[in-house]
Amino acid sequence: MRILYVAPNIRIPGTNGGATHVTEVTAALRRHGEVLVLARRGSSGPQVVPLGLGNPPVLQHVLPFAYLPAVVLRARAFRPDVIYERFSAFGLGALLKLACGVPLVTMVLEYQLSPLSLHLADRLVTTRPALLPERVQSRVVHVHWGANPERFRPDADGAAVRAKLGLGGAPVVGYTGAFYPWHGLRTLVDAARRLERRDVRFLLVGDGQVRGEVEALARAAGLGDRFVFPGRVPYDEIAAYVAACDVCVAAYEPALHEATARSGDLALDPLKIFEYLAAERAVVACDSRNLRDLFDEREHLRLVPPGDAVALAGVLSELLAKADEARAMARRGRERVLERYTWQRHADHLVRVFQECIEERGQASAPRSR
Repeated sequence: MRILYVAPNIRIPGTNGGATHVTEVTAALRRHGEVLVLARRGSSGPQVVPLGLGNPPVLQHVLPFAYLPAVVLRARAFRPDVIYERFSAFGLGALLKLACGVPLVTMVLEYQLSPLSLHLADRLVTTRPALLPERVQSRVVHVHWGANPERFRPDADGAAVRAKLGLGGAPVVGYTGAFYPWHGLRTLVDAARRLERRDVRFLLVGDGQVRGEVEALARAAGLGDRFVFPGRVPYDEIAAYVAACDVCVAAYEPALHEATARSGDLALDPLKIFEYLAAERAVVACDSRNLRDLFDEREHLRLVPPGDAVALAGVLSELLAKADEARAMARRGRERVLERYTWQRHADHLVRVFQECIEERGQASAPRSR
């Protein structure tokens, strides 16, 4: 199978969730055939075409038409069997479907989506079908993301990270990812302030909109010496930072995110939770419907109400005090990830969807006997 993967606003390799998603899905799809990736300028790697400029809001629906002349000949020469488009391509995959005459599968993460893709996609894959209007639900496929369990392993060594950051042998609560208002990092600082234990360190890896605010909150709470902010870390190094942690946090606040505020629930499967569990780390996450669908509370991870610093502090204290129970829960969490939520399982599911679309197109184009 020959797959054209259209993600022109994602730079690979990269340091954010979008880059992780495209990198891991591409690697897993390549076990099924050839994959040509249309990515953002600055990208590199085999069969990767650097193309996009990002998605300035005033231009995001126009850029696909600007990109098309630059890539249409390359796409046709590749002779794809199917096109897989990230929602943030804003219709470039749909235009290439018309140019190449092959099926289109579009991945949807948010309410914003090109009308072209909504109309022309043979399938719309998403972790939250409610993001899509009722009129297209017959073409919607519910999928799940995952982790790479060969990268995030329980035997990964975090000692070098601990030494480099001066964490020593202290218990460490960790976070990896973007710093946006809805990621719950302000609540984490409040929870840290409430912890009775004063030996706990907090390792927050990443960058983003509210990083400066979170650092200021930690200093104002008298916790500046207990919080460590190493900034962005390449994806290839993230597993070592997770390994340096005893407990990992994903205390999202869905009400603060545009795509989730309507329902008060998460609109996506958080990659960091799969990675934490694949690394066999105890996890505390926000209580949400989709996480309860993915995991069993207390069996695989702990859930706390979004924005509740008191509850978060209580669960962190409990997990740090009951290390054996926390490790046992983390082992069960890794088993659940291995069983259901790896990138390879996700890619295998996608390939089945691609094959259905290819077969449907072949049946539609076959000559009818009289």
